[in-house]
Amino acid sequence: MELVDAPYALKGARLKIYSYEVVKQYIFWVENLPHTVKARVSRNLDPTVELPYRWEISHYYKPSGAGGVYHPSKLSAETQKEAEQFMRIYAEFFTDIGVTQNENY
Repeated sequence: MELVDAPYALKGARLKIYSYEVVKQYIFWVENLPHTVKARVSRNLDPTVELPYRWEISHYYKPSGAGGVYHPSKLSAETQKEAEQFMRIYAEFFTDIGVTQNENY
């Protein structure tokens, strides 16, 4: 983890900056969607982090019969393989209902 001076913060204040490396990227073509869905698995470069792997996806969906869009809750993992499994489970159930863009992707 790297500390960087914040020009807009109080003098002497430092912000934590978390650095990640993208280790794998995916592109999904979902039937009836006019765009692709992208996903990636990243690794935190800080060796002291307990769950160094994280996955993200470009869009969220609404499961059939659900009240709203489903945002995955388990985004961090111990290993790259585990993060990929979490991402694949989410992607396997993707629907074309209520698709919204992930503003943080």
